[in-house]
Amino acid sequence: MGDTKELWKFKYKNYAPPGGIWFYVTPESSQYFESRTSLIDLQNKVFNHYSLNNKPVPENLKAIIEDYMCHNIPGNFCEGGENPNVLDMFTVLKLSELLFRRIVSRDFFVTAKQADDRARTCTTCRMNLKHMCTACNGLRETFRKLVANRKTPYDPGLGVCGACGCGLAAKVHIARKYLADNPNKRLDYPDNCWMVTESQS
Repeated sequence: MGDTKELWKFKYKNYAPPGGIWFYVTPESSQYFESRTSLIDLQNKVFNHYSLNNKPVPENLKAIIEDYMCHNIPGNFCEGGENPNVLDMFTVLKLSELLFRRIVSRDFFVTAKQADDRARTCTTCRMNLKHMCTACNGLRETFRKLVANRKTPYDPGLGVCGACGCGLAAKVHIARKYLADNPNKRLDYPDNCWMVTESQS
């Protein structure tokens, strides 16, 4: 990822990050790792993953993890300039509610099976920002209200979509055609995302 001087870093080394979870997604395999203990514990998990898979371990792994987290956590926890493209609870709520500012037609929601299939895909996606505690800040309950209390067995593993900033526990229930022209898209969806593979009709 370049020189470590260009990487973002934590300003508060002795404090847990927002959400209380240290997390990282490996760019090579899109494997998600997290720790509720410490950054060192997370670093060890990622190090072991590379070693077990015979992959070269980046020399500045700890700095790379900090940089990745800094681009995916809210607030001013990091330093290195203006933190770009960062989501906070209020932004997530606003972006999620924008999905529902339309007339709800009979075909607005997908079937329970389709929602389950989508949610299963999202649980392993690198864009699934699991560090945002949707349960502890009340967002998960808000998402369920937005979709008339619909839920999937995968809800505990659903966070916020890093591509659009919406709550995944709500988004997976909405018909693809109503998500076709989302003006709030922040990043490109991965190729295996159901937003890419499903028809918009």
